[in-house]
Amino acid sequence: MNAIEMIKERRSVRNFKDEVVDREIMSEIIGDTVFASTWANLQPVRYTIVKSR
Repeated sequence: MNAIEMIKERRSVRNFKDEVVDREIMSEIIGDTVFASTWANLQPVRYTIVKSR
C-alpha cells in the first residue's frame, strides 16, 4: 500500500475488540512510533499501556 492509498483509506476507530494485544505486537508498535514526527522533534513522548479495564 502506498502513502496516497493509506491517506485515502484512513479512518477513525471507536469500537474496539475485547482482546488482549500480544506483547510482541505491542512492542513492535511502540518501537515504530519513533518514526512519527513531532514539532521540531522536540516534544517528549510517553506511553501508558493499560492491561485491564
